[in-house]
Amino acid sequence: MNDLAIWILDWDEEGIQKMKEQFEAWYPDAGIFTYCNRNADETTNMNHSVKESARMGFAYYHMANADVVYRYQETIPILYKWLVEHSDTALIHPFTQGEDAQPFADPYEFYLQDATGATYRLDMTDTRTGEKWLPLYDEEYLATGWSDLDFGEEIMWRTGLILMNDRRYPVKHIMGNTRRRDQKSYLKAMERRNRLILQAKWHWAGRDNWKGVEAYNTTVQLSKKIPTRFELMNYTDDELQKFWRSVCPEHPRIWQMDGRLDPNDTWENPIVTGYDTRQKFQDKHGYGG
Repeated sequence: MNDLAIWILDWDEEGIQKMKEQFEAWYPDAGIFTYCNRNADETTNMNHSVKESARMGFAYYHMANADVVYRYQETIPILYKWLVEHSDTALIHPFTQGEDAQPFADPYEFYLQDATGATYRLDMTDTRTGEKWLPLYDEEYLATGWSDLDFGEEIMWRTGLILMNDRRYPVKHIMGNTRRRDQKSYLKAMERRNRLILQAKWHWAGRDNWKGVEAYNTTVQLSKKIPTRFELMNYTDDELQKFWRSVCPEHPRIWQMDGRLDPNDTWENPIVTGYDTRQKFQDKHGYGG
C-alpha cells in the first residue's frame, strides 16, 4: 500500500495521535498523515489533504477521523485492494455503525452517504473534457453536513465511475460532534443551509447550470434565496429554529429511490413568507415532516 495516503483529520489532537500510532503499527507501508486547521471549514481541510496527497504522488487516498473506531485491521487493505482490482470503481466506503464483520459479503453499488473511512482513487478523468480531475469537496458547504453526498454525486457526474458500499469490515463513527451540533441553533441552521445547497445544485438549477450559491440567488425570488452565513448570524434563535425546521433532512436519493416527491422542492424561507412550506407539504402528502 505504498501508493496509499491515509489522512487523519480532526480537532482532537490526542485522538489524532492515538489513531496515528494505531495505523503506523498496522500499515507500515502506507503514508500516514495528520492535519487540522481549526480556522477552516471541514471541506477546506479535506481538500488540503487531497491536494497534498496528489502533490506527493499518491494514487489512492483514505480519509479517517479521530472519532472513528477501526475495529478491524483488514478494513483499509480490503478497500484499497478493491480499488486496485476494479477500475470502474472511483470510491469504496465501509459501513459506519460498528456492525460486526461479514468477510464474505459482496460490496455493492450505492451512493455516498458518509465519507467516513472512504477510500478513493486520485487518478480520475473528467469524461466531459478528457482531462485529469482531482476529486475535491465543494467548499461552499460551510461548517458541516451534506458535503459527503455532494462529493459522491460530483464524482459520478464527472467520471462515470461507480461508488461502492462495503459491509465486510465496518468502522464505528462516534457521533458526539453531530449531537452537540444539534443542540446549537446556528450550527443546525448551517447544516440545513447545506441541505438546500445540495437541492439547488443538483435539482433546482441542475448541475450543468450550477454556478454557485451567489449566482443561484440572483435567479430566484426572495423567498427561495439560500441565506448566507452572515444572514443566519443575524437571525434570532427563534428564527434560526424556524429556518432549520423548515428544511427536510432526508437524503434526496431516498425520495428518488422510493419514487416520491421531495419535500424540499417546495421549500421557501419561513422567515420571508411567514409560513412553513415543509409543514404544508406534510399536511398535503402525509410525509416529510
